[in-house]
Amino acid sequence: VNIGNGIGSQGGCMVHNAGYDFNDAVLSTGATYWVKLAQAWLAPTDGA
Repeated sequence: VNIGNGIGSQGGCMVHNAGYDFNDAVLSTGATYWVKLAQAWLAPTDGA
């Protein structure tokens, strides 16, 4: 999952790159994604 690794003035790049600029503004979006995924996975089912 690549969240927040869009193209900026220098374009997107891999994490282990001197030009990588972590997008702090997307932390809540990423955390929300994982929380909702876990909630969906752990949600009660109808027993099937």
